[in-house]
Amino acid sequence: MSAKAAALAALAATAAFAQSSVGIVGVFDIGFKGNSSPNTGSTTTSTNAVAQNGTATSALKFIGTEDLGGGMKAGFLAEINPNLVQSSTSNQNYAFASDYSGTPFNGEQFLSLSGGFGEFKLGVPNAGFFLAQNVSHPMGTAMASGYGASGVNRLGSVAPGVVSGLNSGTSRIIRHERSLQYVTPTINGFSAMITYAAQNDNSTAANGNQDGYQDISLRYSNGPLNAAFSSATIKQGNGSVASLSSIPYAGAITATSATTATGSPLVYTTTTTVASGKATSLTGLANGDYTHSVLAANYNMGATTIYGGYTTSKSNGSASAEDATSYNVAAKYTMGAIDFLGNYMVLSSNITNNGKVYGGGLDYNLSKRTAVYYRFELADANTDGKVATAGGSVTNANMVGVRHAF
Repeated sequence: MSAKAAALAALAATAAFAQSSVGIVGVFDIGFKGNSSPNTGSTTTSTNAVAQNGTATSALKFIGTEDLGGGMKAGFLAEINPNLVQSSTSNQNYAFASDYSGTPFNGEQFLSLSGGFGEFKLGVPNAGFFLAQNVSHPMGTAMASGYGASGVNRLGSVAPGVVSGLNSGTSRIIRHERSLQYVTPTINGFSAMITYAAQNDNSTAANGNQDGYQDISLRYSNGPLNAAFSSATIKQGNGSVASLSSIPYAGAITATSATTATGSPLVYTTTTTVASGKATSLTGLANGDYTHSVLAANYNMGATTIYGGYTTSKSNGSASAEDATSYNVAAKYTMGAIDFLGNYMVLSSNITNNGKVYGGGLDYNLSKRTAVYYRFELADANTDGKVATAGGSVTNANMVGVRHAF
């Protein structure tokens, strides 16, 4: 090969490589947290320890794109949610929805094709409902959000935690495995998103798609106004609890009981015995349809941003089906390098306790990527005394920490 031909070949290879890019982004959030929560009997449990995710979920994301020409691109995202306070998994309390097999990527992950037609995602993309509710306040899914995995949750008590095809009892929507998602182009500030995961009642494997999910979301973002609406439908499959007698990691686990829990005949509780002899309780929902909707907006007025949100949650297939609503108001005020944040949320339900969440805090921004923060949350899970609460009903938490984005 002549020197000229070799140079042209090298240039072509360099140009082809330049059309692709892979990067790493993420956030680490860790601090010291004091927490007081109801316990059995008439006591409370208090803990003080190094903790994570006071303001954001710690994440490590690998993102790649390739220019296919003609305005089309291929891309991928793979997310790891590291445990910053515990390096070993040997002593962790496993929750079925967080177990994985064959991959460390336990967060959002998908492959996509995009262009003038919009974007298609296949895999486990964040649900449109999840993205819409984040418009209603500046707390994300962290402390004082009312969208966490415990305490007073704005979607009610029997909403299944849609994180994967396996059931979790977290009463919130994040993402669903085996999903197809379509995002429209943005036109004059308007865009839409459809997320769909097929249901497969014929599957008996623990990692089968026994619950289906779909949502449609609308978004408007133009100037100081951001508004979003999303409606999600969840269809629980047959045998959701029974199928969890085997799980995709080493160690024998056998279902030992299955009973109907108080509150709704749609809720079943099974106790499983791990090979080490430790017992773990698991709650799942079977044979029910659940519909959730959220309307959210925020408006920026210079240093101040105001937020608001309203949700409805309904379950059917039972005489004691739940009909719950929630609303919240929130604000963020920036003064120099300091952001002040606050959120107030109220939950109302026809079959379980009404609840309230009060919370807020401040961020002191050391740079565009690093901040030290303080957060507090007071959650009252029994504001009307509808259902007796052992050990009281108020959870109180305070946390100081540092957050670094990269």
